[in-house]
Amino acid sequence: MKVKIYTKTGCPFCIKAKQWFDQNGISYQETILDNNQERNDFYDKMNQSGKVKTHIRTVPQIFIDNEHIGGFTDLQANESKILGNK
Repeated sequence: MKVKIYTKTGCPFCIKAKQWFDQNGISYQETILDNNQERNDFYDKMNQSGKVKTHIRTVPQIFIDNEHIGGFTDLQANESKILGNK
């Protein structure tokens, strides 16, 4: 399983998402988007790519095996599916 998480320093939901993966023994690649322009460019790129389910403007954004999961709430909603594919 290949996990990518796009985060921002100090974001409480980003911290929760990373803790969730750590607690479940799942490694991830983190990309920190602290720069506003960099973050806006990421949002624009993802929204135009068709890779995301909904229009995004928040972090964290989580991708598993190149499939967009969403944010922390979406991660929780898909927990059993994700852990079943571990």
